[in-house]
This record gives sequence, structure tokens and C-alpha cells, in this order.
Amino acid sequence: MSGVQEVRRLALVEAIRCSGLSPADFCAKYLARNRSTIYRWLSGESPVPSVVADWLDEHAPALMEVGHD
Repeated sequence: MSGVQEVRRLALVEAIRCSGLSPADFCAKYLARNRSTIYRWLSGESPVPSVVADWLDEHAPALMEVGHD
């Protein structure tokens, strides 16, 4: 896994943790992806797409401030 992909994966992990949701619920609520997709991203099996990384850059700070949405 490249350094960029690891940074994206860790950003996703942190956003999920701060949201208080399960990975599957976070993905369904915020990313409109199925649970198998997010688990592949979290395990590093599949790369986190740049569109998701962009969404995290924009929205994750708000999730981290309040702890959930």
C-alpha cells in the first residue's frame, strides 16, 4: 500500500471512530457504498478512492469536532 493510500485509510478509520457509527453504518449514511466495499478499504485490500478522500478532507473535521452527526 502506498503512503497516500495509507493516509487515506487512516483518515477513514479516524472519521468512522469519531462518528460513533459502525463502519457499515458510516458507509451507508455518508458514502453510499455497501459494507463489503468499506471493509476492503479498511483492510487495505482496495484503495480508498480519491473522491472519498476528498469527501473526508471536507467533512471529517466536522465529524471530529462534534463526535457524530
